[in-house]
Amino acid sequence: MRIFAGIGDAKPDAAMISIAEKIIEQKQGPFDPGQFVDRYEEALKALIEDKRKGHKPAKVAEPDDTNVVDLMAALRASLATKDKSAAAKPTGRPKSRKAS
Repeated sequence: MRIFAGIGDAKPDAAMISIAEKIIEQKQGPFDPGQFVDRYEEALKALIEDKRKGHKPAKVAEPDDTNVVDLMAALRASLATKDKSAAAKPTGRPKSRKAS
């Protein structure tokens, strides 16, 4: 299966490329990796150190998965609603009324 098969060979819009370049220029700047702290790595190191000291890790309850949305089901429902509304609209020319 080719993932990008649906992408055509058309050239991108020059104006859109220009806009994208301006956004990138505005956002770019010097990068100092020392500014960033990997919180996951730090928490993992602390957990390992606690285990070495004989402490047991605290058990945290699993969160409930109550707000899970099936995106494909939502898309299908949206398309079905759109198809029904399109089918309900009259097509063609309106019927002419008879003169009284």
